[in-house]
Amino acid sequence: MDINNLFIDDVYQGIILAVIIENKDENIKSIDHLKVGDVFGENSLLTGEPRNATIIPIVDSIVYEIDKQIIEPYFHRYPVFLEHIESLLTERKLHNMQMMTLFNEEKTNEIKASILIDVKQKIRRFFNLKNDLPA
Repeated sequence: MDINNLFIDDVYQGIILAVIIENKDENIKSIDHLKVGDVFGENSLLTGEPRNATIIPIVDSIVYEIDKQIIEPYFHRYPVFLEHIESLLTERKLHNMQMMTLFNEEKTNEIKASILIDVKQKIRRFFNLKNDLPA
């Protein structure tokens, strides 16, 4: 398994626990549970950045792995798909920040807009996408 790939859980009873390393002292905190059909590893797949969470299955699970070579052609052919993926990653990052209570709720829209700009830049740079694609 490549550390920069996306994984999709596909088991009806499968609940996967996401654990994130919170600080240099390696204190861990459970931040969320993933359910059937949820994805993980999307940040690494889409931006090339190192993973920032460890996923631990609670029950036996089947996952599907998607790598960069599989998803890249779709970004070039279907700009709407790219926009959907950018929104997905933005929502996940915002959700994770909320779960870890890293920001003031009153600034959610401002933070979301900032995350979206960052996500778009990182994805387009990692996949060498033209800047004239819909932003």
